Amino acid sequence: MFGRFEKECHQKEERRSDYSEKEEMVMDKKVVLIIGRRGEVRDGIEALVKAITEVGEVICFEDVSLRSEQITRLKPDLVIFDSSQMEEDYRRRLRLLRRLLPLTMILALVEGEVQKRVSRECGADSVLVKGFRSDLLIRTVRRLVKGRNDKESRFSK
Repeated sequence: MFGRFEKECHQKEERRSDYSEKEEMVMDKKVVLIIGRRGEVRDGIEALVKAITEVGEVICFEDVSLRSEQITRLKPDLVIFDSSQMEEDYRRRLRLLRRLLPLTMILALVEGEVQKRVSRECGADSVLVKGFRSDLLIRTVRRLVKGRNDKESRFSK
């Protein structure tokens, strides 16, 4: 009789520890903000990013300037910035993002080598030239959402 009671208590304790591990995993999910025009490309990127286990929430905006207050409040772990949406204001908008979110990782999706160079100059943490494979995007997003903690510790020193 006593052995059965001990076994039941032990099983309850195991379930409780399983729950707390799952709860920790959910709490550690990252927020990703995608800035780009509505359409197939953004929808495809959104679907890929949502499938990444480390990502808990994906939010999409079309414009940085119009949403700067909301973006600051969100404090995303990663911003994916599509360069093709606003060719003429690309530098200004990328610099605005960096100023609004100094601790957030920024991934720029660009058309070519010139935009790649400009993105790096404006503070993008990583740059992918369009035409990339989906597995490269997934690996890059995973690396960047993990890298935010490193960036926060470097920034606070």
